[in-house]
Amino acid sequence: MKWLDGLQQSIDYIEENILEKLDYEYLARYTNMSVFYYQRMFSVLLGISVGEYIRNRRLTLAGLELTTSNSKIIDIAFKYGYETAESFTKAFVRFHGITPSIARKGNLSLKSFSKITLKISLDGGNTLDYKIVDEGEFSVIALKKQFSKDEDVFRKQIPRFWQDLFKSSLYRELISYVKENTITKGGILGIDEMAVSQNKQLFNYYAAVETDEKPKNDKFTLFKIPSHKWAIFKCTGAMPNSIQNLWVKIYSEFFQCSSYEPVADFNFELYLEGDSNKDNYVSEIWVPIKNRRSL
Repeated sequence: MKWLDGLQQSIDYIEENILEKLDYEYLARYTNMSVFYYQRMFSVLLGISVGEYIRNRRLTLAGLELTTSNSKIIDIAFKYGYETAESFTKAFVRFHGITPSIARKGNLSLKSFSKITLKISLDGGNTLDYKIVDEGEFSVIALKKQFSKDEDVFRKQIPRFWQDLFKSSLYRELISYVKENTITKGGILGIDEMAVSQNKQLFNYYAAVETDEKPKNDKFTLFKIPSHKWAIFKCTGAMPNSIQNLWVKIYSEFFQCSSYEPVADFNFELYLEGDSNKDNYVSEIWVPIKNRRSL
């Protein structure tokens, strides 16, 4: 349970330092994971991104302070990390549904988002269908989409990205590069990785297929997936719920109990041929791994 203990410790730290600028790299150290996998685990297990969790807690406390103190609205905005009254009002309305000035008058209910406390239980009896393999380097052609670290990337933004892509001519162009006899079995890859741009942590996401052909369209890029030891998890069920649920099991069960930990700031989901809306649809999750370090 060390990883989950570390996750709770990071949540405790957030609460104790909610008024400070929070460093995701520092939070990740509690779990001994990279910031990429820390944010992915947080989102997968708790159903909310780190950034959204922090924002919701701050807006909850700001709403409470508005109704119980005489502090100026602009001072409360600064206190909870907003640089202008306008940005505070916009976030406040999005969360509470009313403006700070209306909230101050009272008689209207505000939303409350409480601190998360993990309750850990060992149910057992779950079967994970996986294998450990060593694979060499291979090339993919990909279409890139970039997300902010504060978005709910894995549960909301990525499914929406695929919905939009399926309707476009770019999807038909992408699958024209599919080859059957490849390491990834002619499937379509959803690759996510951590990226840093102008000191901002971002997520790069790629819809990709394995091929060594050069793209004819400059909207696509060709790059290599490096050789790794992989944990490959089989997923059976309709998308996207089945694969989202499998991610929960991977973090809460497999990596909690196995002698492996994820390595490298990327992984991918492999979507194989078939109807992804069917209960018998088969896909895979590929996670690069190494032997676990002691915590």
